[in-house]
Amino acid sequence: MVTNTGIPEIIQQIGTHLDTPHLYTAVRVCRSWNHALVPFLWTSIDDSLYSWIKILDTFMERRRMDSNDVSGGDWVRGVFLKYGHLVQHLHVRRREVLDAVCVTRACAELKTFRVGKIEPVRLRLLEHEWMYDLSEEEQVEMAEIRWKNAMEGGIDGLTFRHAFNPRVLDLSKTTLAQMEVN
Repeated sequence: MVTNTGIPEIIQQIGTHLDTPHLYTAVRVCRSWNHALVPFLWTSIDDSLYSWIKILDTFMERRRMDSNDVSGGDWVRGVFLKYGHLVQHLHVRRREVLDAVCVTRACAELKTFRVGKIEPVRLRLLEHEWMYDLSEEEQVEMAEIRWKNAMEGGIDGLTFRHAFNPRVLDLSKTTLAQMEVN
């Protein structure tokens, strides 16, 4: 019987020479390749690259076609919950990805974080069920608050020092929407 005790190191060496599409193919070879190469795939995320655009557009199109399907945003959040701890460099231009990063707070190893131009559009209630009770004016205000402070730079910089620390929410005193506005 052949054992693969030294194989992960060899696979990781191969992974350093692969671009993203080839890494994606390699992680699907078998479990040991997946385990060895997934960190390479998630080290740097840029949602403007073709593969991310294609993935996100597929899920968002499904959502548009079926108004009862809210799995698109949940899927993106689930992906960041599972792999966010591997992300070191993040460049975000899509609202779905920024929402997932902010809501999950799973990207604890970030070294750089860039936010591109994200339009402050009216929030869609299907994406934010906890906001059903807000008036249209409050929704516009919420969108402006969320998107006006787009920043970029090193996570250890002053503007990011406490940005990704987990927070404790006291839900007994106020609603989540009110806490976010405050």
